[in-house]
Amino acid sequence: MKGSEFAEDIETVKTWFGDFTVSFSKSNSNSNGNFQIISYDLCPKNISDLCERFINLKPSTLDFQFLNQNAGTFPVNLRDIAISSGFVSDEKEYLSLLNAVSVNSVNFKISKSLTEDKNIIQAIEALDDVNESLNLLSERLKEWFGVYAPDSDLLGEEFAEFAVLKTSSVAKGNTESESTESKFLSILDADFPISSAAPLSYTEANLIGSFASDICNLYKRRSDLESYIYSKMKSVAPTLSSVAGESLGARLISMAGSLKRLSNLPSSTVQVMGADKSLFKHKRSRAPSPKHGIIFNHNAVGNSPPQIRGKMAKILSSHISLAARIDYYSGVFNPEIYESMNSKFQNVIDNYRKEKSDKKIR
Repeated sequence: MKGSEFAEDIETVKTWFGDFTVSFSKSNSNSNGNFQIISYDLCPKNISDLCERFINLKPSTLDFQFLNQNAGTFPVNLRDIAISSGFVSDEKEYLSLLNAVSVNSVNFKISKSLTEDKNIIQAIEALDDVNESLNLLSERLKEWFGVYAPDSDLLGEEFAEFAVLKTSSVAKGNTESESTESKFLSILDADFPISSAAPLSYTEANLIGSFASDICNLYKRRSDLESYIYSKMKSVAPTLSSVAGESLGARLISMAGSLKRLSNLPSSTVQVMGADKSLFKHKRSRAPSPKHGIIFNHNAVGNSPPQIRGKMAKILSSHISLAARIDYYSGVFNPEIYESMNSKFQNVIDNYRKEKSDKKIR
């Protein structure tokens, strides 16, 4: 209707299951109004197509109302529209289809968000968890099996392999039915002398051997993770890998949250990443500001004299920022960043040595 009493407006409204041409009308003297569906174009009941449409819709079109600036706000039940237009036969089918579309849309968004740098973050954090577990379990194995091999000076993976080898020898040479204590003596071996070892029974041999075998598998898993991180960093962030190294580069991406966020961080922030406690202490009191954070693990910073570590950290952090931006926005390896960094490192070292020699002459 048109006239002094009513205002009318026509527009196309998009829903997740189709497009509707709707006529809105509103009384000039009353905020209430009504609408009428003039025509509509329904989508086919294909989950993938509906998911794509569902994802691309604006949030305001997914609720239970149509918004029109001129005619006003009209509460509309999308469920009733879907049934009346023939898109679905009843409410049960509507809810079932909407649930399937919603779940698949969320899964699609999650899969799209899982970029290669996210895999690197998961891998480096898994590596940290494995390292923590290995430290605890290897120490436990050393205390436990060390009683039976007090002369062994092996550590870590070598000691775990040694424990597997020796306990398997005991398990093969004895059976659980043989309970005579004399048959459960230590292994007769030059590397494992019987005179210096406590008796090792069949039961302990099996248990310690299984425990040591699990530790060896963890060491293998750590090696696999390191190889994976190395290859992924070479393909995802080649320039950053050349500047910071694969391991440090992956940790920087993990701490930033993504390669994109790392590329957006200023070099001053990159320089102190991982030095949160020192930074907060500096801000709260008169403690000196930290010169470096996790980038201390880089050879150029960690192996430098304390007098020039701050300069080396500043050079490294600036080139890390440049490398991250190049990798994120172009993805092409740029060797000039690494060459520029090494040149500046060498200048700082040369100036330091010169100043040191001048002081000796004086």
